[in-house]
Amino acid sequence: MTNTTNNPQMRKGFTMIELIFVIVIIGILAAVAIPRLAATRDDAKVATALSEASMVIREVSNTYTARGEYNSTMSDVTNVELFKSGTNCATKATQLESGNSYEYCTPDNAGDLEPCIKYTVNNTKGELTVEPISATGDICQGIQASSTYKDDLNGTKYNGGARVSF
Repeated sequence: MTNTTNNPQMRKGFTMIELIFVIVIIGILAAVAIPRLAATRDDAKVATALSEASMVIREVSNTYTARGEYNSTMSDVTNVELFKSGTNCATKATQLESGNSYEYCTPDNAGDLEPCIKYTVNNTKGELTVEPISATGDICQGIQASSTYKDDLNGTKYNGGARVSF
């Protein structure tokens, strides 16, 4: 009887060809999966931003309903970070005041903040106007292209005022 473990023809293992095929298959799977993961990450950021944009509308509207005016400290109104309009996302809003506009900013494709949504408050009419700002980033473009933004968030919201009667 011969010892088969010392016989080079009887050793078990992978050949070089088999290993190359496995590496090629893993490479193909990675090439397909990585772009899909990046797209999923962007979709999650868009969904988060839509939720925050909706939250701003609810919280600002609730403030008007409770106080009869928009004048309030921003941190008392919402935890969503808003910026003063026209500052290119450089100056955080600290006071919610009638007649002023505020911007919701999202990251552009380079990772810097860019204005995406503009909120304008008007005490006289009890209005909150939401409108898009032209932006180049994928996140902002995803927000503005969504049916949630177009159908539910964009436009003028009426809070109290002369339109409410008992």
